[in-house]
This record gives sequence, C-alpha cells and structure tokens, in this order.
Amino acid sequence: MAIESQTKAPGQVIQADGEVNWTNAENTLFYPGGYAAGSVNSSPSIDTTQYLVWTNFGFSFDPLSTLEGIEIEYGLVNANTTIAFAISANIRLNGASTSTVATVSTTSISGANVTNTVGGVGSYLTGLTTSDIFNSTFGFRQQCRHISGLGTVQFRHYGMEMTVYYSPPTGSVAANSGSPVRIGNTPIRAIQASSGSYRPGLDAASNYNRLSSSKLLLGGVPISVYENDSGSRAVAVYDVSGSLDGSLSLSSNSFVYQGTRFSFLENDNHRVMHATLGGERDVSTTTFSMWQGVPIATNAFGDIVCKKLTGTVTQTRRFSLGGVPLTAVLIGDDWAIAVSDV
Repeated sequence: MAIESQTKAPGQVIQADGEVNWTNAENTLFYPGGYAAGSVNSSPSIDTTQYLVWTNFGFSFDPLSTLEGIEIEYGLVNANTTIAFAISANIRLNGASTSTVATVSTTSISGANVTNTVGGVGSYLTGLTTSDIFNSTFGFRQQCRHISGLGTVQFRHYGMEMTVYYSPPTGSVAANSGSPVRIGNTPIRAIQASSGSYRPGLDAASNYNRLSSSKLLLGGVPISVYENDSGSRAVAVYDVSGSLDGSLSLSSNSFVYQGTRFSFLENDNHRVMHATLGGERDVSTTTFSMWQGVPIATNAFGDIVCKKLTGTVTQTRRFSLGGVPLTAVLIGDDWAIAVSDV
C-alpha cells in the first residue's frame, strides 16, 4: 500500500514551561498569515521564552493505518544579533516529550517569514501509535533559549503545520475465520487490519432510492432501510466524515458480535462504527440476510449494502450491538447508523 499523507494546522496554542510570554500567540494558528513576538535578553536575565504548544490538529484518516512519519513546517525568525541562543522543540503526548525535534531560527533583517521543514517519512515515531495522532494532547512545541552574550534578541514566530504520513490498512477478508460474522444465515465480510481490529465491509448503494416500509430494529431503535426496483433492501447509514459533535478517535475498547471482535470510534457523546465504503465494486446483490425480520441485501463479497445519507442530524440515540452502545442519527424522517467512512 502506498504511503499517504495529511497536512493540518493546529486548532489550539498555549504557552507553558518558560519565563516570558509571547505576544499575540494566537496568531500562530493562522500560519503563515500572522506572527507572535518574543524575546530573550541578558539583563534583566530572561533566559527562555515560554514554550508555544500546538495541539488539536484534527487528523481524520483511518485509525487502523500504520504510522509512517511526521513532518513539521514552521516559520521562526530573529533579528540580527551577536547573542548566542538555541531553540528547543519536541513532539508531545499526554504532557510528555516523545521525540526531540532539531529546529532553528533564521535571521531575517526585515522580520519576514522564513519557512523551515524538518522530519518526514520515518521521523519522530518513537513512543507513538496511530491512535495517538487523534489524542487531543498530541502536538508540537518550541522555545527560544539564551545561551551567552550581552543584549537582547527578538523573535517572530509565524506558526506551524504538521504532516502525518501513514499507510492505510490493506486488510483481509475474515469470512474464512473460525468465527465468521453472520446476520441471519449470511456470513458478512469483515476487514481485518494488521493490528487485529476488524471493521464491517459496506458497499455504498447508489440505486436504492425508495424508502421501505420495513424497519431494522437495533437495540430498540428502528433503523431505516431503502429499496431498489427489484426489492433489494439497503441499510441507511450516515457518513460522519470523521466527526460527530466533535472529533472522533479510535476507542481502546471493542465489541464482540457473532464471535468477531470489532473496533469503533468514539468521543464524549457518541460511539460509531467505521466502515469501508466499497463504491468501486459491483453492488449487484446475490443473496439476502434476515436481520430482525428485514431482508438485507449482500453482494458476492459478503458486504452489507448500505445507502449513505446526507443532511442535518436532528436527533441521536444509542443502540446496543454486541453489548456496546453505538450511535443512531435521525436525518429528515430516517434513522441511520452512524459510521465513519475510512
């Protein structure tokens, strides 16, 4: 699988663990549109600026991916000076450093931004897993330190952005496992990542345009199903695109359904399934499965056929699957299962 990347600017910046604050630190969230101002000097002795600590990047790729590396692009410049100084920087998680990042400040007589880039594929992986990238404490910080010499050195920080490199999971079909997932009498395809976690295989159904009078009952919540002209039915799902009332991250828990352990995403309010929408495959149905009295269509791959809904979520409810409360959403008149398109 080819390595992919995602680049994000931070959503939050704070100042910590230093002596003097930067002015207008929030400007660094709009890289490279504005800047924060800071300085260190020998008299009175101010040896360090505060650390600028950037977090909440909002990465939203498949949490079952393999982490391949981290790259930092930043803009830090200083006025011309004879004072010796240094820059401290590191990757942060849960209030601790996972990797030291070698960064510099560039002399800029006019104060204009000068871009520097460090890291890349293979960089700063120590102490991190893919799920850590979605942790709200994950981030990057920098600090300017006085080393020696008399006088003052002034800095401008234009902010930063982070690129995460990852390999999406290739997965494998679990239909031949000792405990295949079954709905009714149909073995349902589950995709397994190298980590051992599973997600259900779903095919997006573009030709299921008629709302069925039947409902799929899950944990007391009637889930809407759609029909095509031949009478095949598809489950209604809502594509949350990585967020639902806040960012979602891979849960450390899992649930067991029909003997197969599944992973899921969660935030403070919701737990949602993550699924592969197999739009590149034929969604012609070859069999049906009875689920809570509703015949659900499956294709030759054993994928559940589903219809992706768009619109405003007006209500949410929990339903139980394998003992885990998952999220259902109401869009218009339809109740749908909330899933993240990975």
